[in-house]
Amino acid sequence: MKNPKVLLMCFCCALVGVVLGVGLGRVSESGDGTKSDAGKNPAVIDSQGATSKSGGKADASGEFPDLAGLKTPEQWRGYIERWMTAGCPPGQQKNVFEGLRRWSEVDADGALAFVDGAAKFPTRNTAYGIPLTAIGTKNMGRVIDWLQKNLSQRDRSDIAGFVIMELKDTHPEEAWVLARADDISVAPHYFGEIMQSMLKTDPAGSLRVLESLPDRGKSRVVKDFAIAWLNMDESAALEWCARQRDKPYGSEMFFHILEYYAKEKPSSILATIERLNVVFEQNLYYGDFMNKLAWNDPLIALATLQKMPADKIAHYGRDVIRELLKTDADQAVAAARVIWPDEVDRTDNLWRSYANWARSDRKAAEVWLENEADGALREQIKTKQLLWDNPAAFLGSVDVKINTPLMENYINEAMRMAARHGQSDEALHWLLANPDQITSKRVSCFQYANGPDGKIPLTPMDVSAVPEGKGREALIDFVAEASTDTEDWQSAVELLPLVTDSGKQDALRFKIFSSMMSNESEREAAREWLATQPLSEEVRASWETLAEAAAKE
Repeated sequence: MKNPKVLLMCFCCALVGVVLGVGLGRVSESGDGTKSDAGKNPAVIDSQGATSKSGGKADASGEFPDLAGLKTPEQWRGYIERWMTAGCPPGQQKNVFEGLRRWSEVDADGALAFVDGAAKFPTRNTAYGIPLTAIGTKNMGRVIDWLQKNLSQRDRSDIAGFVIMELKDTHPEEAWVLARADDISVAPHYFGEIMQSMLKTDPAGSLRVLESLPDRGKSRVVKDFAIAWLNMDESAALEWCARQRDKPYGSEMFFHILEYYAKEKPSSILATIERLNVVFEQNLYYGDFMNKLAWNDPLIALATLQKMPADKIAHYGRDVIRELLKTDADQAVAAARVIWPDEVDRTDNLWRSYANWARSDRKAAEVWLENEADGALREQIKTKQLLWDNPAAFLGSVDVKINTPLMENYINEAMRMAARHGQSDEALHWLLANPDQITSKRVSCFQYANGPDGKIPLTPMDVSAVPEGKGREALIDFVAEASTDTEDWQSAVELLPLVTDSGKQDALRFKIFSSMMSNESEREAAREWLATQPLSEEVRASWETLAEAAAKE
């Protein structure tokens, strides 16, 4: 008899073989000999064409079905749930909102409940707005009630704005009800959006809506409302606008209308000003308006400029002449003589206009300048250009015998520009060589760094070489200020003999002493120095008290 253990082992092996054979057969073949899908991984099946609970054929990525294949609320819900399970990837959010919109068209209440109940829903407020929009087309009262009961003031306002923008073109009346609802505050521009939409189908109704607003509310929307109406029925809109002259929002609305015409219809602006009886007010800013008008039609801008107050003409004339010079230089020069009677102002503004032109079309600008009939103007612009490009070269060419307001202005500008061009040394040398040209304003253009490391561009010796007079006084004031700022008290002390007025000399002494006292480590030296000065004990005591008080501040 065979060994029982061997028989048992053989039986077990046979049983395993049968099981494996049956299993392998089910994987490889069906009953008719073809391959079966019964053993495939369920996830692989779903990604390759099977219809899942969410419906629709899955896309190539194997993650989300094709949205076009989803037809029922259950399928749209399944798509959104799959999106949530996948971690709410942003790339699918557009499709999620589209699915939610389709769902809301047939079951808005269900879609709203789903969004509200979801544990996580990025941009939930936008998602709320989709079903609420669908509900609002039929019953805006329910939307308002739901917002008031379920959301904060801020969220209510955000979602109401979304719903208004969705409904303003198709259901403007419902959008208006929402905009005016209690405890739902929406931004003013939403009122304008609704009224502009209503204008297309019901201008009279739109006006009634506008008139129902308080004056403060009107002022926020009336500008855009007027422009929208102008685009639809210009004559009727202007007739209505003209009647708003005395309203609190009248002036601002007129200004907005002028800006619109400056940009879109510059040729009509003079007629519009006359029809509306526009008065350009002293306290309003017209810069953007005049800039746009000058750019689009400088001649019309020039005619409009003449209707402004005198100071506005001088100010906004810069925009007009800048653009007019490029298209009609003779007219621009003639107008500039009227706008700026003062030669300094006129030259400055014409040069700026020329410089602006040269930046965009240097060749044309230079040809005009070379052929300008007014030789004086031609030289003035060239001189101005030189002092801006190379102030040291300009100063080298100056005839100091020419003493005119225009030349004085040129030299002042050259001093300012010298610092920008790194030519301060040359400018200072020119001033010292021409002491009659030294003024406090010009000397103040020279820069230095405060503190002990600062370097003063002038020394007391430089000052002593200048003849007595206003020029020397200006230099003394500058060096005294610079010396104390840089803690170069020795230089300041060396200035004292150059000051001839005893009162001014004492003022400089106190400035030096006070500056030294502001540095705690120098206070003892300051007191010792003060003791050497020709002052009474009473004055010294008073100065010390004042300096100590200033040092504590």
